[in-house]
Amino acid sequence: MTFEVAGDSEQWVQVFDQTVNAAYPYSDNPEERLSKLGLSLISTKLNCWEENKFATFEVTPFEVEPVTEWLDAYFVRVLGCRSGEYHLDTAFVQI
Repeated sequence: MTFEVAGDSEQWVQVFDQTVNAAYPYSDNPEERLSKLGLSLISTKLNCWEENKFATFEVTPFEVEPVTEWLDAYFVRVLGCRSGEYHLDTAFVQI
């Protein structure tokens, strides 16, 4: 499933299996940035990333409520959305 901020295709997150792939508009290491931003609500392991493009994380265990809270925090703290003021478009892609 892809979540994209309505009206801004540069702010997106994809969730599949136990993986979160997300826009990452920075050149520094995602693990370090997320740690500094206090984004440790769930256990993630950085699988790969490309600066100024994306970061892919493995999430274990994958539990809906904590992952949902983490995704919201990612949109706000990493992608710069205003808490409670952004709206998401969703797309389901069958692989």
